[in-house]
Amino acid sequence: LAGPLRLRGGGDAGNTTDAVTDLDETRAAEWSVEEVLRFVESLRGTFSAKTDGYKTIFEENDIDGKVLLNLDDDKLAKVGVKSLGHREHLVEALVSLRSRVGM
Repeated sequence: LAGPLRLRGGGDAGNTTDAVTDLDETRAAEWSVEEVLRFVESLRGTFSAKTDGYKTIFEENDIDGKVLLNLDDDKLAKVGVKSLGHREHLVEALVSLRSRVGM
């Protein structure tokens, strides 16, 4: 299923899809840092107030699409995502994204 990225993540469906409607998951490896930040924003329903902090972490670490697709639990912990639960949610979202990309 190619096309706009729509993630499960709870929260206000309008906010979730507004953040990502123009992100093409088939080219996630080519996403800029700004596009990755929109991907993280789409998970606000899961991360609540910590979303902004995670966006800062991803921006400060220059996480673009290529890097994003290669993140795992250890790397997320190294860049500063301290919550085990949130790392698990991120890894789950990345596994789903990788499958849509064909990885």
